Formats: sequence, C-alpha cells, structure tokens
Amino acid sequence: MADDHGQHQIYLVDTVSGLLQQLTDLPFSVESCFTWSPDGESIAFVADGSVMVVSRHSGKCLRLTPKGHPLPRPEACVFSPKGDAIAFLAQVHSGNKSYNQIFVVNQFKT
Repeated sequence: MADDHGQHQIYLVDTVSGLLQQLTDLPFSVESCFTWSPDGESIAFVADGSVMVVSRHSGKCLRLTPKGHPLPRPEACVFSPKGDAIAFLAQVHSGNKSYNQIFVVNQFKT
C-alpha cells in the first residue's frame, strides 16, 4: 500500500480489528511480491534494485544484495525451508540474449 509520500510499503493487518500497521518506512517503493520466512520473523522483498529483508518486530530493513548487481526481478523472493537462504530471479545477458537466472543469498540476520 502507498504511504503518505506515495511510496509502496509493506503493511501488517490485524485480522480481528482490521487495524493497519506500516512495517516498512523506506524512501523508495517495495518493487515485488514478498514472502514470509518459515519462522514468521521476517519478510523478503525487492526494493531499490536489491533483495531486502525486514524484521516483523522492529521494522528494520537489511539490504542483502548490491543495488542493481544483479538486478532482481519483481517476482517474490523465496526463503529456503530452514530460512537461512533466499532465492531470487535476475536477468542476465549473454551476447545478444537475456536469461532469467536463480541467485541465492546466504548468511544474513535481521
């Protein structure tokens, strides 16, 4: 949902009361679908040309990949079953062709 500055952020919704809680407060928009970690403690997403993760409790965001290298696609980033890695798609170029390739980020903490 867009915040007061028009940037798309991640919000949590209380299913009983319907109250919204803004989780991310980034100066740029969330650019992808998002995925919960297996333990429910964090959410992975793409923003500002990087794979990012946000803590459900603190709202602290951590950039996991350098901006634009490789440039993540807007599909969801996916946690491994143990939650210790995140897979994402990025387009790579070889000669005059482009391919979608799966990349993996390991060893991170929110």
